[in-house]
Order: sequence, then C-alpha cells, then structure tokens
Amino acid sequence: MAGVVLARIQKNKADEVRVALEKWAGKDNIDIRVYVKLSDPSGEIVATRKGVSLPVAKIPDLLVGIQAAQTEAIRLGLLKAP
Repeated sequence: MAGVVLARIQKNKADEVRVALEKWAGKDNIDIRVYVKLSDPSGEIVATRKGVSLPVAKIPDLLVGIQAAQTEAIRLGLLKAP
C-alpha cells in the first residue's frame, strides 16, 4: 500500500499534520506525522520524526482516545459541543 494521505491539518504557518495509511516493514499502519516546509529555495515539504505510527488494528483504540479528549475539552470549556 502506497502512502494514502487521508487528512491534512494545518498546525501553524510552516507545519502540518498528515494522517495517512502506510505499509512499513510489510505491515499496514496508520501514520500521524508532522510535515514541515523547508526554508531552502526548494520549499519542499518533508516528514519529520515527530509523529506516531500504529498498526491499523489500533485505529478503534485511537478513536476512543480522541473522543475522550474531545469530551474532556468540551467539559473544560476548551471546545464547543458539536
């Protein structure tokens, strides 16, 4: 499986977080990684070491954690309820 980018989330002016499905060492993974735009003339966007790669079987567990974070952020008044 080639890297299939499913989401791009702008982190700040120079960085973005990409969510992708990747195959690494023969295993299918979800990869959530920070990408940066190089400051050289090429302006190339490259992956950093900042991120996490998990087996696709862990996606349900990841979703539970994200949903718990959203619920708590709403409770604390950091986010509005959807």
